[in-house]
Amino acid sequence: MDRHADAVPENLWVTETLEEARAYDARKESGPFRFSVALKRALLWRLIEPRLPPPDRETPILDLGGGTGVWAIRLAEAGHRVTMLDIAPGYLARAREKIAAADLTGLIAAEQGDICDLSRYAPDAYPVVLALGDPLSYCHDAERALGEILRVTRPGGVLIADVENRYAALRDGRRAESWQDASQVLTQGVARWQGEDDFAPIRAFTPSEIRGVVEGSGWRCESAYPADVLASIVERDMFEDAVSERPMDELVALEERLREDASLLGCGTEIQFVARNPEASERKAWT
Repeated sequence: MDRHADAVPENLWVTETLEEARAYDARKESGPFRFSVALKRALLWRLIEPRLPPPDRETPILDLGGGTGVWAIRLAEAGHRVTMLDIAPGYLARAREKIAAADLTGLIAAEQGDICDLSRYAPDAYPVVLALGDPLSYCHDAERALGEILRVTRPGGVLIADVENRYAALRDGRRAESWQDASQVLTQGVARWQGEDDFAPIRAFTPSEIRGVVEGSGWRCESAYPADVLASIVERDMFEDAVSERPMDELVALEERLREDASLLGCGTEIQFVARNPEASERKAWT
């Protein structure tokens, strides 16, 4: 795997262990915010499912930054073959545990690698690519990654991705412990892990910035949505009570309605977007 070690510092996600990945899953699946996580995943699936091709074991979906295998497993259960890539060996080990337990080993290839270097994959190989869980914010070069993803996506194919939202990064001290941290996030878009001075930096985008980066890389940005709108605009305890007590369909419908309000795009914890690789006839307009 080419880490471009002579040009950039090592991405410290490679230090994450299997035990840390299991703890991550436990927080997501059974921790205090599990209902919020379930709501977010339900909304993302509504974004993903209509854009999938018919299940075809010969045409894989590419899942970048696949982590512990949440989306790879969901896709495989729906009948799709999946190639999953992540930089963290511990997360991949956890994903393989879950893939084996679900008896999906034959449908999912879990590989270690950096989304800034997809040279192992053939051009125009994938009709749908996922980059969820903010890998474009955590990699060392989002523009390079988007160019690599474009190369391996079929003309007319789609990328469904998310990035950290610069304006939400400071809420509840999530990415800043001092005014110096906050100023750096707001002016430079460079965030950090709370209490982790030496960990990999995070690139937090504004809505207009991510659109510019995506389209500047050759994609056509079709739509963008804020993530976790309800959690962002409703008082935390009130929101947690709602997600643990109200029917999920009711909350999904409300969140979907709020996501369509363009004025809320900068309010969510992340910015989710759908971009399309222009058809061959359209590519000339980008050159």
